[in-house]
This record gives sequence, structure tokens and C-alpha cells, in this order.
Amino acid sequence: MPGIDVGKIWLDKTERRLLLGRGQFSHVHRGKLNGSKEVAIKWIVVENQPDAAYNQIAAIKQDTQRSKREDEALRQLDHPNVIKLLHVEEENSIKYFALELCAATLHQYCMRRYNGPMPPVAVVLLHIVRGLRHVHCKGFAHRNIEPKNILISKSFPTRIILSDFGLSKSVSNLSGSYSVSQDRSINQDGQLLWLAPELLDNPDDQGFSEKRGSIASDTFSAGCVFFFYLTPGWHPFGSGLDSIYMNILNGKPVILRYLPEEQHRFKSTIEAMILKKPEDRISLEQVENNLQEIIGPYLFEAETESIRIPDDGEDGQDERPDWLM
Repeated sequence: MPGIDVGKIWLDKTERRLLLGRGQFSHVHRGKLNGSKEVAIKWIVVENQPDAAYNQIAAIKQDTQRSKREDEALRQLDHPNVIKLLHVEEENSIKYFALELCAATLHQYCMRRYNGPMPPVAVVLLHIVRGLRHVHCKGFAHRNIEPKNILISKSFPTRIILSDFGLSKSVSNLSGSYSVSQDRSINQDGQLLWLAPELLDNPDDQGFSEKRGSIASDTFSAGCVFFFYLTPGWHPFGSGLDSIYMNILNGKPVILRYLPEEQHRFKSTIEAMILKKPEDRISLEQVENNLQEIIGPYLFEAETESIRIPDDGEDGQDERPDWLM
């Protein structure tokens, strides 16, 4: 069988149809574990190459740090709504993670690129919260909650799964806070727009100020993801990179009115998750309780359902901005 064998892991890096995702020095391929089990193989360059340029060395160092964080977190996490780490190998300066293979991302579903089975709407949100609560209970902040990092399982009944723990950080104090002053790992616009205001640089600030994040920062990101899923495909703080960024900084969600009428039962919870001040935000425990109350009367509904995805332009909405696509 052509491809690369690394211990118990097999993958073919040359077959484009098996490529699930990629970064500068990290890729995710469909592969196999123990010769037969289909898995997702995430491989990362973890040592500098002899001919690497200066900017490549910096990127490799960053990916190496991410691989250590992901390894540390996933070895301690064990929950149906968190991606399962099945095996790790390292060979020739490359680290290979064998992970549970999923069907699609929540982003792909909202962008109409996946139409497979989904749990009931409130259950999707509940799965996100339960996975995130497990992460926090194990002493970690995820720090990169966004639709592309939330997966849809291939198994049935369908589960919603948190993934990508490369930016996770241990939080040991009671407040679950951490310093971000020396740790600006997230620097891409698409990622920045899911971050809580306390993690963003304010253009009006004079000089450098230390920033602190907390598990409440994850709650903010999850609230934005809730809205993105329910609308579907819209950000609660507007459209356009600059305007969303500034609206987050100013604590001004501007398109909550776009929440479909049938999803208004989630509106107050989302509003409480995306408040500007972290100390004012609702706890994930209360979010879970709210969702349980909503789910209660519908426990005997069909196992799966899909939210209604309107046609572009319906109800006066413009097409979603390019950065979301």
C-alpha cells in the first residue's frame, strides 16, 4: 500500500483528496491507524530544517509550541464532545497525531458545504457547552473557539466536538485566568474576530498594557459561535473585518435582530455570553441549565434535525461577507 508508515500510523501526503486541512507547517490528512481504522492524521514539523529561512524558523517554533500544548491538553481530556486523541508518533522532526475522524466542521455546515445529519438545534449548542465545561474543569482554557474548530462526528447519534487545542493554556488559579501579554499566538483576522474584547489590542490605547484572559473569554467566543450557527453564517457583531473588530472592542453586538424568530428562545442566553466585561458574562453552568430547560419539552423529538438555512437575500439580508466563506 503506497504512502508513509510511521509506527502504527499510515497516511499518503501526496493524495490531495485525503487532505482535510493545512497550515504553513502543519497538515491534516485522512489516514489509518493500526492498518484499518480510519482517522484524521495531523502532522506538524517540530524541529528547524537546515535550509529553513528566518521567518520559517519562527513559524516552526510556533507550531512546535502548539503541538506541545495540543498533546498536553488532549492527553488529559476525555469527553464525547472533545476530539479524541488516539495515538501519537514522532519521526524525522515531524510529530503525527491520530485523531477521531469527523464528517465536517460547523463552519462547513453553516456555509452549506455539508448536509448530513445533525442533532436538534438546542442539542448542538448543549454539546458545545458540555465539551467546553469539561475543558475548563480539567484546568484548561481553549482560547480558539470558532466554527472551523468545532466538528461534526461521523458516528451516530451525531455529536458536536471541540477540536484544535494548539492554543490551549493551563489555568491553575480559581478565576481561571491567564496572562496573554507575552503570548500573541493568534494573529489571523479570521481568528481574531472570535476573541473576547479583553484579548484584543485597542487602537486607542497609548503604549503597552498587559492583558489577561480567562475561561469567560471562551464563553464569549462560544456565544458568537451560537449566533453564527443559529442565523446561520452571521457574526453577532456585524460584517466586515474592521467593523466587527471595533464592535467587539466597544461591546456593541449590532445584528442580533437577524436571529430567526424560531430561535429567539436562545437570544437572552447569547446576549449574556457576549457581554463586554468578562465578570458580567453568564457562567457556562447557567448556559447549560438554560439549554436543558429548552430541550426538556422536546426530548421525544426525532433524533436529528436541521436548522432552516434561508436563501441568500431572504428577509432583506445581504450575502454573508467573504471572510466568512
